[in-house]
Amino acid sequence: MVVLMCGLGSLPAFAVDTPSIVGTWKYDGFFFENVRYPNPNPDLTLTFEFRPDGTDRLFWSRKNETGTCERLGTYEVVQNHLKQKVTWVNPKNDSSCGLTMGEETDTEILFTKGELWFHFNLDGKPFEYILIPMPVAGNTPESGPQ
Repeated sequence: MVVLMCGLGSLPAFAVDTPSIVGTWKYDGFFFENVRYPNPNPDLTLTFEFRPDGTDRLFWSRKNETGTCERLGTYEVVQNHLKQKVTWVNPKNDSSCGLTMGEETDTEILFTKGELWFHFNLDGKPFEYILIPMPVAGNTPESGPQ
């Protein structure tokens, strides 16, 4: 899951309508070779929380497992790019976490149908991680984060 934080690529066919990224988003699956796939590990819960003050939190855990992964950072959305910098890495993270203090990423994003897609390349082919808004008051999959 470390790849979720990193990536450069291009999305020439997509236009970002720039709704607010603020809110909590949960990993829901991926899109590859024109097919949408569900989360391949239903025991995995991976969330991004984007706060109004420009800070964010990445957290993942798996049911019935003790290891977790957590980091805090800063973010900025510039056109269709999410720029992040890691400012804190939980010292209790699982060894598979692989997050690096100070790491900076620039990921192309797309808002579509209330979802947030992170664009990457996998073997030279477009690959998108799909995040859906977490249900909270005023934050539904139809409307996206408020």
